Amino acid sequence: MGNTSKKGFTLLELIIVIAVLGIVAGGAFAVFSSFITNTYVDNTTQEIVNVLRKANTDSIARLYDLNWGVHFDDITSKFTFFAGDSYDTRNMQYDEATNLPLSVTFSQISLNGGGKDILFRKIAGDTTQYGSLKVRSTSGRERIITINQLGQIEIN
Repeated sequence: MGNTSKKGFTLLELIIVIAVLGIVAGGAFAVFSSFITNTYVDNTTQEIVNVLRKANTDSIARLYDLNWGVHFDDITSKFTFFAGDSYDTRNMQYDEATNLPLSVTFSQISLNGGGKDILFRKIAGDTTQYGSLKVRSTSGRERIITINQLGQIEIN
């Protein structure tokens, strides 16, 4: 007569399962968010290096018989590929400006002469504006781009 057992979950069991799932999802979101931010730093750093190498190569090749360089603007968070003897006197028709992702900044621009431009000389491809540039994410990941006097570019 009387088997009255009911099958199912209690309210307490459901609350515990939901809480555990919430904690796991929160942790996964934090890891994923950090991964995405770190990827932005790595990709942005590689993009800057590619633009620097393009400026160096175009200078060596004497493309349009111009010097080529890259200007870094830490206020507007962008960098600009340019042609000319300086960023201020450049030929603006060759400008290629690139904005940094919102989670990425220039944390330090340390170039010989104290400026924010790297200009490569025609034929030789060397530069007097050698130094380093730090690219940093909001999560703290940092990459350092180093340009030596010969115009060689490295990521550290």
